[in-house]
Amino acid sequence: MISPLLSRTKVFTLRSLTEEEIELILKRGLTDKERGLGQFNAVIEPEVIKSICQLANGDARAALNTVEMLVLTTNPDKQGVRQIKKEDLREVLQRKAYLYDKSGEEHYNLISALHKSLRGSDPDAALYWLGECWRLGKILSILPAG
Repeated sequence: MISPLLSRTKVFTLRSLTEEEIELILKRGLTDKERGLGQFNAVIEPEVIKSICQLANGDARAALNTVEMLVLTTNPDKQGVRQIKKEDLREVLQRKAYLYDKSGEEHYNLISALHKSLRGSDPDAALYWLGECWRLGKILSILPAG
């Protein structure tokens, strides 16, 4: 950013959250009955929470979305408790991978994120979104012909 513009703005530097911070957020979300998932009476194995925190890569929103999907797709036992194990996490993560489809909205969200990072001259973000396209097998659908 150029100095004249920088002197007239407030710049906030955002950092990735630590695994401990994400774990705290997840625990709050699991116990909050008003704004969270507390009403579902879910018990998640500690190693599952740890795995989610690692997979979130510093993004609490991604971790919360994974926990929400886990809780909502796990049936309660006879006591009304949703016991969430490592196998449940594997199943949910596989299901999330299938949510991407070329004709759906996620295709356009992915392409839009890539284009914005390119236009914004953010090489790290551009490489990330290009990698996501590659991982999902959509690299050829975004490259111009010719």
